[in-house]
Amino acid sequence: MKHTILMTLEEYFAVKNYFVELNRQGKFKFDKSMQKFYKAFAIESSIKLDKKQNMFDNPEVEVMFHLEKNQTLLSTVGLFCREHAMDIKTIHPVTSRALEKIKIYIATELMDILGL
Repeated sequence: MKHTILMTLEEYFAVKNYFVELNRQGKFKFDKSMQKFYKAFAIESSIKLDKKQNMFDNPEVEVMFHLEKNQTLLSTVGLFCREHAMDIKTIHPVTSRALEKIKIYIATELMDILGL
């Protein structure tokens, strides 16, 4: 399923770099759900830029990635984003903000799946 989240370019690249670093450290090695999310977001995601906006004005962009609509997978991703956003809030505020946006989006998707 195709997912779309709005975030700034700075947030997008900060969270991608964060995921790449965690993967390099082996943090996703034993978690299949996080491996799927890492691949979908850090490797295969794309952004849609508004040609009328100057990229250097830090505009919001549409981040698109494909991830199956699976309750367990989305719950795992949401919890991961929540925990990491809280853990790095003072050290990496931009990455924390991006993880919060992903968490909110995932929570909305879960409520849709559960019919809430």
